[in-house]
Amino acid sequence: MFAGEQEDEFIAFSCFMNIRSRGLDESHQLVGRREDVLRREADGLKLLKRKILIPNAMLLCKNINTFL
Repeated sequence: MFAGEQEDEFIAFSCFMNIRSRGLDESHQLVGRREDVLRREADGLKLLKRKILIPNAMLLCKNINTFL
């Protein structure tokens, strides 16, 4: 984690890989990265902002049902 723009804010960077497989012949892989801004509050860290960056210009999956 890195210090954010405001006091008590932090920036966290992470990478993800989502593999979706249906049956024997259908498999899709989605990779990307996340940039989260967190704020420290009295009851813990709270998510303030999230940016998801996916390098693909077009997703070839029929549908996506995953919370990133």
